[in-house]
Amino acid sequence: MFEPSIIIFVFIIILIKKGKYLTWRKKLLDKNTLLCVITFPEDLFYPIGVHTVGIFVKKGVAHPTGQNVLWIRALYDGFVKSKGKRLPSNRISNDLEKVRNAVKAFLANPRFNVKNTPEFKKAINIDFSDKDLELVPEVYLDEKSITEKEMSERIEQSIRDNIAFHIKYEKQLGE
Repeated sequence: MFEPSIIIFVFIIILIKKGKYLTWRKKLLDKNTLLCVITFPEDLFYPIGVHTVGIFVKKGVAHPTGQNVLWIRALYDGFVKSKGKRLPSNRISNDLEKVRNAVKAFLANPRFNVKNTPEFKKAINIDFSDKDLELVPEVYLDEKSITEKEMSERIEQSIRDNIAFHIKYEKQLGE
């Protein structure tokens, strides 16, 4: 029977920085199975501005090589900041709600098939060849493909911004 996982909230620096943090990550994987890592919204603990991730581990079992980990980048939680408070809003999506069932199913069975959604979620094994052994979703998630229309719009906006800058600072630029 599957034992309940432990969720730990950690600051993102622990999962990406070198030195003693790399040693911490190696010890984590030597003694526990990493099941899921979720990047949480920046404002989750507002007014404290920290980048936070949640990790789900199965305690006491070394991480098997080749076992998938569920990587999720949940940037929105359905709340907006208003007058120093976080308030629920139906104008903002709730990424945490979107992945709730997938996380539950994956924690119960790490072979659960998770649909890959670029820049949002993916189940893939840890890259142990990474000398830094970074354990954050941003390393493992696929990038979205950019369409020709999006590329054209971005180039056009960049040109507009550049021209506006030159017009605004023409005297300082000595032109």
